Amino acid sequence: MPSPTSAKTAVTAREKMFWALIATFAVGQLIAFWMLCSHQVRQAHARAATVQGERTALADCLRYISRSTPNRCAARLAPPRHDPDAVLAASENTAHISATASVSGATQVNFSLR
Repeated sequence: MPSPTSAKTAVTAREKMFWALIATFAVGQLIAFWMLCSHQVRQAHARAATVQGERTALADCLRYISRSTPNRCAARLAPPRHDPDAVLAASENTAHISATASVSGATQVNFSLR
């Protein structure tokens, strides 16, 4: 017959293990929540920087390109739509532009396909 002391010790050890497991799980959840929040904050900062850059580019386009309109500048700054034929044409155009730039000794900064 087991003694009452050994039964009490077994229950106490199980309870300690249970609470240690619960505490470990809670700490893990807090760390995961912190990582999620910090990732979201980084993404928000990146979006804010992107928007600020787009606004600056639009303002520069309006200021420095003659006879430009807000719609023209926005279309010029918009990312290109995904079109497989346009990708092929752009790669051919890029090869031609880079070849002419290297021959003339000029360094290309930016170009638009429109």
